[in-house]
Amino acid sequence: MRTGDTKGEKCPSPRSPMEDAMTIREAIERVDEIKPNAVTERRKAEWLEMLDNKIRTEIMLLDISEKKAYKYPDCLDWELLLDDTWRSLYEYHLCSEIDIVNNEYDKAVNTQTLFNSELNDFTVWFANAYEVAQYQVR
Repeated sequence: MRTGDTKGEKCPSPRSPMEDAMTIREAIERVDEIKPNAVTERRKAEWLEMLDNKIRTEIMLLDISEKKAYKYPDCLDWELLLDDTWRSLYEYHLCSEIDIVNNEYDKAVNTQTLFNSELNDFTVWFANAYEVAQYQVR
């Protein structure tokens, strides 16, 4: 699990100033290298868009108006929301989606388990680093 010493700081971005984020193209290329597949680049970019927007609204608790539309193919050189520390989150997500499309459900369960673990680690890190709970109103 990652740790951060940012308690009390405002959260202008989830990105550390010391780390870069992968681009959409880089994430797709990394997954295609380790998991050859027939899924289109456009579909993979859509999956990454859905994941980033889920993180924005469900974990960072940003307003739905903060969702970002990834216009393919222009979006391929855009940076993903999270910095490189969380690259495996994107890789596991793409691998899991590819496994589902390929009807490889046993593999999908395994990669989804890895994804869920990484997403949980990020959620805990983010909540602790930015004290999210103090801003949530119910």
